[in-house]
Amino acid sequence: MNVNEAKREYRKQFISTASPAEIEIMLLQESILSLKKAKAARGHFERNDFFQKAQQYLLEIIPFINQEIKEGEAAVHAYLHVNNLLIEANIEKNEQSCEEALLLLHELLYAWKESILK
Repeated sequence: MNVNEAKREYRKQFISTASPAEIEIMLLQESILSLKKAKAARGHFERNDFFQKAQQYLLEIIPFINQEIKEGEAAVHAYLHVNNLLIEANIEKNEQSCEEALLLLHELLYAWKESILK
C-alpha cells in the first residue's frame, strides 16, 4: 500500500467512525484549505475550482445542523452568508470578500472545536 492509499484508507476509517461534530470540523478545515489554495492559484480556472470546492465543503455541513432550534437556524444563516461571500469573491474577484469568508470560517472552526471540548 503506497502513502496515498494509506491516507485515503485512514480518512475513510475516520469518517466512518467520526461524530457529526468531528465531520463538521473536518469539512470546515477542508473548506479553509481550499479557500487558501484559491487565493494562491494563478489561473482563473484553477482559482474557480478551489472556490467551488470550498463552497461544496461548506454546504455539506448544513444537513448536520438541527435547524429546528434557534442556534441551528443561526448557524445555517452564517454558513449561507459565508457561501455568498465565496461566490462574490470568485465571480467578482473580490479579495475583501475572500478575506472575510476566511475569517468567518476560522471563527466557525474555533466555535466547533470549543463545543467538542465542553
